[in-house]
Amino acid sequence: MRKKKWSKKKIIQELKQIANEMHRTPRVVDLARKGRWDLVRASQRFFGTYVNAVKRARLKPNKIYWSKELIIKELRRLYKQFGHTPTYRELRKIRLDLQAAIERHFKKYNNAVTAANLPLNNIRWSKNKIIKQLKNLAKRLGHTPTERELRRMNLCDLFGAIQRHFKSYNRAMESAGLNPNEPFYDNFWKEWEKFVIKIVKKLYKNEEIMIHQRLENNTRPDIILKSSNKIIEIKLNICTETVENGIKNYLEYCNNLEFWYLRGRKPELVSEKIKFVNPKEIEKLILEINDKILFRRFLLFKKGITPNNQYFIDRYGGIFNVRC
Repeated sequence: MRKKKWSKKKIIQELKQIANEMHRTPRVVDLARKGRWDLVRASQRFFGTYVNAVKRARLKPNKIYWSKELIIKELRRLYKQFGHTPTYRELRKIRLDLQAAIERHFKKYNNAVTAANLPLNNIRWSKNKIIKQLKNLAKRLGHTPTERELRRMNLCDLFGAIQRHFKSYNRAMESAGLNPNEPFYDNFWKEWEKFVIKIVKKLYKNEEIMIHQRLENNTRPDIILKSSNKIIEIKLNICTETVENGIKNYLEYCNNLEFWYLRGRKPELVSEKIKFVNPKEIEKLILEINDKILFRRFLLFKKGITPNNQYFIDRYGGIFNVRC
C-alpha cells in the first residue's frame, strides 16, 4: 500500500480545508481526534513545526496562555484518562505544548507532578529492584502476579521496566524465583485474533486479504483488505493509547481504519476514516454470515473462555453444548 505523497502546497490546502470546516484554526489535538496524524507529521517534516505550517497557511495559530493552575488541572485530567500519572515520554508523544509549559513554569516535570498531588512514576528500575518488587507482590498476593494484575494495580511503570530489562514477562518471573503463570491470556488473545480473521475472511470472500503484511514504515497491521484499501486492527481490550498507536502507524496507508474489539470503551475520536467495531456489531456480522459454530465460539469469548482449552471441553463437553 503506497504512502500518501505530501507537498507544502498539499499541506496548506488541507489545513485551510479543515479550518473552514471547524471555523477556526485546528490544533494538533483536533487533528489527532480526527485521526490526522499523517497531516501533523507532514507539517513537521516540511515546515519544521506544526505552528510554522499554520502560519504559512495564513491561519492564526492557537495560543494557550499556560499558568501553573492550568498545568496542574491538565495533568490531573490526563491522570484520570490514563489511570496513572503520564510519564515524561508519554507527554512528549501527545502534548508537546504542555511539556514546554511545564519546563517554563516548573523547570522539572516531577515538580509539576508533585504540585498536582499525583504519584511520581520515575523510579529508576534495575533488575534487582524489579525482582525485589515482584517477590513482595507475590508474597502479598499469595501467587505469582499476572500481567493483568499489574495493570489493575496501576503498576504500569513496573510492567514497562520488566519489558525493558528482561524482554519477556515470564523471564522476569523465573529470575525472581517465581513459577510463571500458564499463558492463558496470551492464548486467549491469539485465539481471539484467529477468530476475527475467520469472520473477516467469510465477510470479504471476493477480496484479497493480507494478514500481518509489512508496510513501508516496518509495521504490520493485523488485516489489510487490498481492494477497499482498508486496515483492520484486532484488539482484545480497547484503550486510547493502543488506538492512537494504530492511527499513527496505519492511517496514512489506508482509506479506512477499523478497530475490532472484545472489551473496553471506545475512545472519543471523531473521524470519518476511523471505525470501532464493538462486540454487539461483531455479533450482528456473525448472524449475517449465519454460521452457528462461529456464533457459539463468540459467546464463549464473551464469557472469557477460550473455546479450544481443556477446561472448556471438560466443563461444557465441547462447543456444540453451549446454549445460544
